[in-house]
Amino acid sequence: MRPRVWLSGAFAVLALGLVAGCTSSNPASSNPASGTAGAVAPGRVAVGSAASGSGSSAAGSSATAPNAPLAGISAAGRQVVRTATVALTVTNVTNTVNRVQQIADTAGGYVGNEDAQDQQASITLQVPEPQLDMVIGQLSGLGRVTSRQQLAQDVTNQLVDARSRIASQQASVDRVRALMGQATSLSDVVSVESELTRRESDLEALEQQQAELAGQVAMSTLTVNLVAAVPPPKAVAAAPSPGFGSGLAGGWHALLATFRVLGVVFGALLPFLVVLGVLALGGLLAWRRWRRAPAS
Repeated sequence: MRPRVWLSGAFAVLALGLVAGCTSSNPASSNPASGTAGAVAPGRVAVGSAASGSGSSAAGSSATAPNAPLAGISAAGRQVVRTATVALTVTNVTNTVNRVQQIADTAGGYVGNEDAQDQQASITLQVPEPQLDMVIGQLSGLGRVTSRQQLAQDVTNQLVDARSRIASQQASVDRVRALMGQATSLSDVVSVESELTRRESDLEALEQQQAELAGQVAMSTLTVNLVAAVPPPKAVAAAPSPGFGSGLAGGWHALLATFRVLGVVFGALLPFLVVLGVLALGGLLAWRRWRRAPAS
């Protein structure tokens, strides 16, 4: 009975110590990188806490050694998240969109978002950071550059801090797992298992945050805005100043137009004139006969 009471007391003391250690290593409460990861670049999505999974999946995701070197961080280099925006005026938007996709594929990148219309288009590219300047130079040759902007943010401290917190959280998970093997009663097992699940979830969130930052460093975001060029207006020839020749030509054209109008009118009245002439001739002959009738 006494060993069991002693073991329960040890579990209670160790649980209080683990709770205090978790409060200091909780990424949601004291991680400065979690508050700034979403502000690394415009359009970035802040890394949230990962959903709690099973004990086996959490153990598999946290199998990385605490002292493993962080990928992408060198002793002398700084880790920088770069974003850029290029606006172009082009002749044909559709052909230029296809060309932009080819440039991104050749550089080892890909198209993230695309919104193309008849006269304009907006394309978001993910380009390897070492190829960003080359891609911008190639895109500048597709049309007339109207604006260009580049932003850079150093996230070296955030990545180093994330690695440190991952190491601390991994050690905390290992301690809880060791305590799990010593639990004898069902209540102790349930309590320790709940604490282990929560700590593994925090560890997954830290690892996801580190992976997100590393991905933003490796692949730069490039936004390309395309607008169709408006063709220049056609030049209108100046009217020649009026003179004798232009007046004569104008009068001659007016005379011909008058004759054409008269011809049209005469052609329209000719059938009526023929009918009226026949009737008038018949009436005249009848009238003459009527005048001669009394005399005879």
